[in-house]
Order: sequence, then C-alpha cells, then structure tokens
Amino acid sequence: MRSLDGRYGRRIFGSLWPHQPQAYASVTTETINSKKREDFTARTRWAVQIFSRDQRLAHLGSSSLPRLFTVRNFTTTSSSTPKPPPQNSDDNQTDNPTNEPDTTWDLTTKSLGQVIFLNSSHSGTILLASLALGDPYLAFLAGVGTVTANATARNVLQLDAQVYGNGLWAYNGALVGCATAVFVAPLADSANTVAMLSPVLTGLAITTTGAAVSTAVTASLSRTITSMPQWTWAFNVVALSILLRTQPLRPTFDPNSVGATEMVAPSTTSLLELATGPLKGVSQIFVVESAWTGIGILAAIHAYSPLLAGHALLGSTVGMLTGTVCCSDAATAELAAGLFGFNAALTSLGVGVFFRNNTAAWVLSGTGAVATTVLFGALQNVLGALHSPCLTLPFCITMSACYQLGGRVGGPEGVVPSLELATNPHSPEQNQ
Repeated sequence: MRSLDGRYGRRIFGSLWPHQPQAYASVTTETINSKKREDFTARTRWAVQIFSRDQRLAHLGSSSLPRLFTVRNFTTTSSSTPKPPPQNSDDNQTDNPTNEPDTTWDLTTKSLGQVIFLNSSHSGTILLASLALGDPYLAFLAGVGTVTANATARNVLQLDAQVYGNGLWAYNGALVGCATAVFVAPLADSANTVAMLSPVLTGLAITTTGAAVSTAVTASLSRTITSMPQWTWAFNVVALSILLRTQPLRPTFDPNSVGATEMVAPSTTSLLELATGPLKGVSQIFVVESAWTGIGILAAIHAYSPLLAGHALLGSTVGMLTGTVCCSDAATAELAAGLFGFNAALTSLGVGVFFRNNTAAWVLSGTGAVATTVLFGALQNVLGALHSPCLTLPFCITMSACYQLGGRVGGPEGVVPSLELATNPHSPEQNQ
C-alpha cells in the first residue's frame, strides 16, 4: 500500500470507494504521510553519513593522503605539476598518524638521518651521537644547521607540513653545518679562549645563514626537479658558493719558493689506517675522519635496515679499491682518510633505497660506486685547482644517471629490464 499510482492504488480505489469513501481518504492520507516520513528518515541518515565522512576527512587532513615526500623526493602536491611515478611513502612505522614529530628532538634527528635516507629519529639519534664521538664541534654545528633549516621551512617560508614532518627540508642544512665546521670555521688549536671563541661565532653565523638559504634553494628546486629526488644538490649549491670564495684548500705557503719541499712532512700511512679506510669513507659523508664514527653510522643504518648498511659498506669499500687501482695520482693518505669512499657509499645507499631489491640492484650498487669514484677523481682535480673540495657533486651526478636506468612497475621499462624503481622506496627489505 504505497500510494494511489500503480496497481496497489487502483486496488484500494476499487475496493473502498463504493462502500467506504471516508475510509479510503484516511487510508491514502496515512499512506502518503508514511511515505513522507520514510523519505525524510532516509534523507536524514544520508546527510548524517555525509557530514560524518566530511568531519573525519577534515580531522585527518593531509594524513589521509599518500605520503609522497618521505625519502628525498620533493615535488609539489598541486595537480598541475606531474608527480614522479614512484611514491616515496615511508614513515618508519611511526605511531603518529599525522606524521608530525612529537618533539623538536625527533624532528632534528630525523632530519639528520635523511642525509643518508633514514626516515627515523631513532637512527638519527645514533647518528648524532656518532658525529659527536668523532667531532663534537661538527656535531654541534650540524644540529644548529638542522634546527635553523627546519625553523626557516616552518616559520619563514611556511613550506609543506608533511615534507617538514619527515625532515626533508633540513638535511641539506645539516650538511652545511658539517662543511662549515671543517672548511670555513675550524676550531683553532690554541689554549686561548678568545682564539677558540672566534671560529665558533663565525661558524654559527655562517651555518645559520647557509642553512636558511639551503632551505630556500631546496624549495626552489622542488618546483623544477620533479622526475627524481633532489639528492644533495641544494647543499652543493650553497656550500660550494661559500668554499669557492674562501678557498679552504689554498696552501699556506708558496710551493715554488725555496725550501718549500722541506715544509711538507713525508706521508706515513700504516696498513691499519688503510684497512679502516672503508669505515672512514662512511664517516666522510658528514666530513668526519674517524673509523669509530663510521662504525656508529653503520650501526644507525643497520638499525633502520641491515641490508642498507651492507650497501653503504659495499660502496665505500669499492670506492677505496677503485681509487687505489684507477686513480694513479691518489695519495695513500687520501685513501686511508676515506676521501674516495664517501660519494661511492652515498650512491650505493641511493640504489638500495630507490630500487627494488634484486641481483641487478646490487650490481648497480657496485658499478655505481665505481663510476662515482672515477668522477670524484676528475672533479677533485677540477675543483682542487680552485682550492675547493668537490663535496657530494659526484654522488648527485652519478645517482641521477643511475635513477634513469630503472623501469617502473606497471609502466615503461628502464634501460636495464631487470632494474625496477621501488613503488614505495624505503629499504632493500621492503623494496621486494
């Protein structure tokens, strides 16, 4: 008994109208009112469901969207800008649904870990302690650079909050602090407090300025580099701009003057120093020459991903061996100091994070380390003539080339068919 239209209505009309017209009227009115009540109830429930859904979405905000920015990948979330095929979704299984660090310490250590692709405040804490073990002053300026870069991103430039929560606006600032501590404002070997205070103040000024600028450069590059991660391009732009001006590698004496050869002490490198070269190569990522710091960094990587720690050690070892065999002009002291290993270690780390874990990826990790070391030797001669280190330029160039070799799952094949970029880059264990 739904309404007057249809056969149900005709049946009611035929049976009730001749004998009970009032009953017919009352029945049809009651039926229509009942239908209206049902429709009203259904619409009310539908409105409540839509309202509840909207409230949930408003509460979750950006946390309900795919996390695209967590492993060194800066792209804009605007629909007008194409996104790279791999979605870098990694938050190290944190319990924070909004991906916002709980404390400033969490954000600082996570940002520091992102230098070597570790999106983990736990690994970042181990990393910072390792830097302090090898060079407390450098660890201090690295922390200052990280905090400054994060503050610039959040309070001054007001950049993307999700990228901020993963520490990706600040890892270049951390490296600026490391480079400043070694090349621009190193501590003076003096018992005079004033003499020691001067480089500290200079280092603080340069680190804060450089870290803030590196964040702005990172934000600018995020609008242009959309097909691959940024690596450490922003750090190289800022730090090399400073180093080419200060020329930290300029000799303090004229090598052509009489008696200049007497001022150069003969190089004495022991077998133990050469054996610890790969560990120092890992520590040189942060411009620290210390085997103990290298062990601590490997421990931080191992806490995040054991296989990724294997990639780092493989890259540094291959880089040192390549420097020994191919770079005939390489001094033994430079090999022992790990200078031929840190760019290679970074390349191997990048391959381990961004490619699916298979035999081809491990081969690329080793061959990429070789190519990075050869390029390091070339760039070292070029920038060395300008009295400046080449920093991580070899890694940025080689890793960009390696990234182009990989294909994409469900997309076009890469140059090497068995090489595939990970859909959600994280670590070799998860990039299966």
